[in-house]
Amino acid sequence: MVEKKYIKNTAILFVSMAITKIVGALFKIPLANLLGGTGMGYFSTAYGLYSPIFALTAAGIPTVIMRTTARCAAVDNRTHALAVRKYALIMFSAVGALGSAAVVVFAKPFAEHIACSPKSSAAIVCIAPAVAFCCAASVLRGYREGLSDVVPSAAASIAEAVSRAVFGLGLSYAVIFYAKNEFLNGRTVFGADCATAEEAYAAALPYAAAGAILAVSISELFGLITLIINERRTKNREPLPPRCTYCCRRICFGLIKDIIPLAASALAVNCVSFVDLLTVTRTLSMSALQNPEYYNTAFGGILDSCGGIDGLPNFMYGSYTGIAMSLFMMIPSFAGMAEKPAAPEIAAAWERKDFDTLTRKITLQLRAGSLIACPACFGAAALAGPMMALLYRSRAAEVSVCQGSFVILCLGGIFMVLSSSMFGIFQSIGKAHIPLVLMTGSVLLKLFLNPVLISIPQLNIAGAALSSIAGYLFMTMGGAFMMRKHLPGSIKVFRSVFPTLLCGMGCGALAYFASKVLENRLNNLLTVIFSTITGAFFYVILLILIGVFRTNGIIKRKNVKNFQKPLAK
Repeated sequence: MVEKKYIKNTAILFVSMAITKIVGALFKIPLANLLGGTGMGYFSTAYGLYSPIFALTAAGIPTVIMRTTARCAAVDNRTHALAVRKYALIMFSAVGALGSAAVVVFAKPFAEHIACSPKSSAAIVCIAPAVAFCCAASVLRGYREGLSDVVPSAAASIAEAVSRAVFGLGLSYAVIFYAKNEFLNGRTVFGADCATAEEAYAAALPYAAAGAILAVSISELFGLITLIINERRTKNREPLPPRCTYCCRRICFGLIKDIIPLAASALAVNCVSFVDLLTVTRTLSMSALQNPEYYNTAFGGILDSCGGIDGLPNFMYGSYTGIAMSLFMMIPSFAGMAEKPAAPEIAAAWERKDFDTLTRKITLQLRAGSLIACPACFGAAALAGPMMALLYRSRAAEVSVCQGSFVILCLGGIFMVLSSSMFGIFQSIGKAHIPLVLMTGSVLLKLFLNPVLISIPQLNIAGAALSSIAGYLFMTMGGAFMMRKHLPGSIKVFRSVFPTLLCGMGCGALAYFASKVLENRLNNLLTVIFSTITGAFFYVILLILIGVFRTNGIIKRKNVKNFQKPLAK
């Protein structure tokens, strides 16, 4: 029954994740084609302030509420879980409002003095309401996930993705259309006198990016409304216990105590992008000044489209974050869907001291994540050229800048997926300090490597991708060591994922070979489709031949034997 629930929840999350990622791609890809590298630089800068404030206020809420609810359900104490939900909603709604206010207050100083992008301040202000909406929604998500009910979270995710795409593209295109109309009628474009259509387009970019960012806040509101509607329609609500039984102060202090290490860990994770924001453009600017001949030779064909050598660093940063990172992050998002269904069961097994179930669930989670991540990572790396040319056909300059970075990220993506899975396990069993320590070390490593690697002219923006992979590798190695030290049973991280790793490498190799054979015979679209199908088919064959489906717990030996018994009769 437990295994069936896990598979059911995983299937629900997979479907919702597939929908949200497809819709997200339909948002991000046209947006990058519309805004280009410079506009995506404004778009990404808005997240530079939002992400750390979100980490401090909302990032750890779902895990804490989920873990608390799962423990209450394990001992059949639903009334305590309901009390936690009530007081958490009150407390974290107030915290979210303060977080939104902080984003608004620090928007202009952050854009001017830290991000060195004054035109990004409008986009930063537009994302401020998302903090408050996320805090309230995170409580409701965590409560339902703690009861192993992932349907509300899935529905909210779909509502967020659809509304973000609709409003984001609608507002961005509306701003560009307005700017074009103002220019053609001889009027100023957002207060700027523009002599050419290119100048009018450049003047509109900060506001088009702000429109896309405003859609993020709108989408979070739609997600919150979806969760509230679900709570209203839930019929198995139980009355809250008297206040003397469950003290508001005790619950709130307990939640704050539990969330501090998670918030610190989330802050460390978001510091990775913050380090890029602080170091990438500055280091690229210095490197371009010190090596002008190389940059003029290597990027001479795109300098006119990005405002010369002075605009190249922001152009490269926007291309890296808006195209390479956006595409790459879809892979760990899909692989991470294996974490949520197992998290409440891992927390409950830890609470009951059921170490056999704990070991089985942890191993299953690690293998399930690698089963998705390995073919996706190696396949995307193998087809990076034709795939990016297909998706961003009107942005050849941006693709030429960030394609190498995308390949590097994909080749090391399995380390990100593994470290994320292990961190979710540590948080589920109440050892959130371990991810905090490892992520802090990873951020410090990236802070050291970014200037060193990016300053090498031949690497330039690819140095940021290499330093990120070094950080993921550090977290994976450290996480595997800490799991062997703190968890009972024989959980061997690398042995668990090694078969799928080999199969994924075979998938990528055959996809690459197929693309080379077909590239001169078919167009980009058909090349990508047939190469992907070929690699996927070969991956499934390898999984069957190696016996991954039988040995990794997805199909157990005893179930195969039970199935064969009626046939023998």
